[in-house]
Amino acid sequence: MNSNDIPSFFTVHDLPSETLENGIQRGIFNAPGFQFLEYRFPPDAAFPLHKHEDNEQMGLVLEGRIEMTIGGETRELGAGDYYYIPRGVEHGTRTLDKPVRMLDLFSPPREDLQR
Repeated sequence: MNSNDIPSFFTVHDLPSETLENGIQRGIFNAPGFQFLEYRFPPDAAFPLHKHEDNEQMGLVLEGRIEMTIGGETRELGAGDYYYIPRGVEHGTRTLDKPVRMLDLFSPPREDLQR
């Protein structure tokens, strides 16, 4: 993909999406150099601890509250809170009692999510 293939404007409904086995919905936008993901978590859903050896990750909670662990430190985050995860650092997310909507940005893009 090159920058000439990417629309200048689009909506979240234009993103290719998938529903993961734990009920989490994920929309994916790929561009050269970075990757943008929109997540919708149901209540009491989780991504267990994992790490990305080749990618930096940062994100923003848009709606709801999550409990996030990064490198052994756990915090509760809500709408408007950002987070940053260096490459190779173990992290995981758990929603609390309400649905959550959040955005993630990966650089470089994750190879396993290229479409």
